[in-house]
Amino acid sequence: MVQDGRLPSWRDGKIKMPEGLAAYRAARAGGTAAAGDSEAAQLRRQLQQAQIRERIAKAEQREQQLRQERDELVDKAEVVADVRAAAEVVRAKLLALPQRVALQVEALVAGDPGVRAAQIEAVIADEVNEALGALHKMRFGAEAA
Repeated sequence: MVQDGRLPSWRDGKIKMPEGLAAYRAARAGGTAAAGDSEAAQLRRQLQQAQIRERIAKAEQREQQLRQERDELVDKAEVVADVRAAAEVVRAKLLALPQRVALQVEALVAGDPGVRAAQIEAVIADEVNEALGALHKMRFGAEAA
């Protein structure tokens, strides 16, 4: 403070006591006020940032509620249950396919020894299409998209 001229001193370098003490106190009080101001400004910025984050979170929550109300969002548990049910239906139909097709093909062959591969293919295709149709009818099937 002496070197930058903020403390008055004598020619011999000694500080003038009353003026020096007053200058020191003024400098210190100004420094504390400046530090307090910057701390207050920092706290204001932090508060503003927290308020912005809160507003964003509330807006995102409201947007999600609106999307649910418009049926744009579906509960995860409902989707999982529907997918499981669809998988069970398809599995059961596909597992039953060989026995059902075998009986139908046997009936075709027994009734007419001239049965063609195209007829057998049509029987199998009908069964596969029935299994896939069951999938299509599920709540979250192709028509829901």
